[in-house]
Amino acid sequence: MIYQSYALPPLNYEVVRGLTKIGELEKLQRAKRKAETDAIVPHFAHIRAEAHLRCNRIERLYQVCKEIRERIQRTGESLPVSFSYDEGADDEQGIPAQERYHFRVWDRRSFVLAHQGDYIRQTVRHAKSRQMAFREEREHLFFELVKVERLIDDAPAQGLWFEELLRHNVLGENDSGSPEEIEAKMQWLHSWGYGLEDLDAHTRPFYTNVQGLLKWPRASGAATFLVEAGRRTPGSLFLIEPLYAAALFGLLALEAFTTTGMRINEAMQIRLTKDCLVRLEMPAPPEAKDQSLRIRYALRLLPKGERTERQYEYFIGTETLRVLARVGRMLEELYGHQFGEKLAAVTYNPRHTRSHRFAPAPYLFQYNRTHLAADDITACMRFLLHGMLFRTKEGQLVVLKAHLLRHAFATHAVQIERIPLDIVGMWLKQKNLDVTAYYSEPTASMIGEAADQYLARVSSHIHVGEAVLRSPEEYQQLYEQAKGKAGTLASVIGGDCVMHGYCPAKFACVGCPGKVPDPAKRSQVESHKQWAQQQVTYALEEGLLPEAERMKQLVRECEQELRQMDQIERYRRDEKQIPIIKMESYQPS
Repeated sequence: MIYQSYALPPLNYEVVRGLTKIGELEKLQRAKRKAETDAIVPHFAHIRAEAHLRCNRIERLYQVCKEIRERIQRTGESLPVSFSYDEGADDEQGIPAQERYHFRVWDRRSFVLAHQGDYIRQTVRHAKSRQMAFREEREHLFFELVKVERLIDDAPAQGLWFEELLRHNVLGENDSGSPEEIEAKMQWLHSWGYGLEDLDAHTRPFYTNVQGLLKWPRASGAATFLVEAGRRTPGSLFLIEPLYAAALFGLLALEAFTTTGMRINEAMQIRLTKDCLVRLEMPAPPEAKDQSLRIRYALRLLPKGERTERQYEYFIGTETLRVLARVGRMLEELYGHQFGEKLAAVTYNPRHTRSHRFAPAPYLFQYNRTHLAADDITACMRFLLHGMLFRTKEGQLVVLKAHLLRHAFATHAVQIERIPLDIVGMWLKQKNLDVTAYYSEPTASMIGEAADQYLARVSSHIHVGEAVLRSPEEYQQLYEQAKGKAGTLASVIGGDCVMHGYCPAKFACVGCPGKVPDPAKRSQVESHKQWAQQQVTYALEEGLLPEAERMKQLVRECEQELRQMDQIERYRRDEKQIPIIKMESYQPS
């Protein structure tokens, strides 16, 4: 048989795009993304502040649970044990506690014996005789949030933001229960905006593939027991470690995404090694009153699409440093490390398409010696931010995710702060400016408004004056140009600059997205605001109306930064609150 080959005509991709409606789908996706960006850009500062406050709250709960557990082990008190502590006070501002949290501590045996009518006789018999699942080596303590009591007024209690996630049993796989129960879970998740892209699919917005992170461990049988026990009590049962770790990972991710615009696969590379976390020292400008060294930090990471081994700098501010330290301390405690002991090196997540490019290292996004995948990080961030409602102008719910925060970062920089497109492209490590232009397109609202000690020991210590001598010639020239003038090598009004080298804001530091506000520099912003107000009066007297409008905008930017400083000071004060535990007598439900 003779086969004859025929040359196929070249594909007309425009025809293909027309037949498959790819172009229309892309436009719809872009419109949806921009509508979601529009919904969250105005709330950037609030999102970060609320995330910090929630992390403070769960850290206090973690410390309370730890103290109670140690007390029970020390005294041998019989279970259950009841206790409470107060939340919401601000001692420095004279604000009293707002709410009182009531808890119980159980183990499996005590819980079954207290709820004998809900278990079969064989299970009760095993509990009484400490057999099977109730042997001492298999027992562990878990907690029950019994109620939250409002102390100051008749408003509904705020409580813990994750309580309803526990009540609806949607953490982890959330596939347990009858078909009716699973359907009820899906409807509840959809009501919050999770899984709306595919209503027929089984959505798992809080699922991680890491044992003991945001889900109860299966090895000891805790997962099955807690789910079943949760149906037998009106309170919410939980283990604190999986929730506490998830909240910290969520906060670290949020800090990275909202202050640097980095991608989630770049955040996965963050590690506590001298080649990643870099500490820069710079002499103070000669005319400055404070002649102490200026300190800056950067993370050196490999951006997406970079084919060489060259790593790029992502400069970070003091708040991000504080979160890095908190996560590091949590991992030290998890692994039982002594102070100064190196964090465990783990294999880069094998499911990631770039895993072959990264060797085992002490990645900060790790838990139980497993490197977190992108979906794991997203689940942790969703857990921390659950309940924060954002809607598009059409009323559609918006679920926060890394890529959306990256879009919001770019849009804010270009459309609000007027940073040049090519500079924002450098920040985002994007080589194609068309992509940056898409990321930073104005939103509908903008169009309408257009008319109107841990880190020091884990990081490398670099004296910039010495390091530059060993740098390539081009970097030495850049250094000489920037020294004492711009970017991360200079001190700026009202905060810490995280922009490297060239100053895109032309030194208009107030309102610049390349700066993280620092409350310690509040007086600088207040002075700047006072000067701008004087300039408004002068410009109006001279009839310089455009200049007056420019100064009015500067006053508004100063006010915005001062509000951000208020939020930062609030959650920093909140970190210092120490809960006072009150032991209570056990009252059966």
